Amino acid sequence: MTMLRLFLRATSYAATAMIAVLALLPGRLNVDVTGTAEVKHATAYAGTAFLLVVAHQRWVAPTLFLFIYAAVLEYAQHWSPGRHPLVAHFLASSMGAVVGAGIAWTVLSTRWVRS
Repeated sequence: MTMLRLFLRATSYAATAMIAVLALLPGRLNVDVTGTAEVKHATAYAGTAFLLVVAHQRWVAPTLFLFIYAAVLEYAQHWSPGRHPLVAHFLASSMGAVVGAGIAWTVLSTRWVRS
């Protein structure tokens, strides 16, 4: 395994962990960034999906993993004070994962075609 691939895997795992931390952080400690919650969800999952797909050079497993991960984290917000799960957030996260995986797969496919 190359150093670049190892770095990408470590970065993708860190991004995945960061999503969990931010999703389950109590509401009063939530960091407010500009933009709607749906845009934040989609962006976080798109970036993470991109990293996972590039690191593992597969798109189905990382995308399915992020779908399940988004559902579990949204549901787990029942037990996080000041947080509440929303289907709209799950859908935004899932769509972000699809977009990020699609972009990554397109980039990888283009690179392989030119090599």
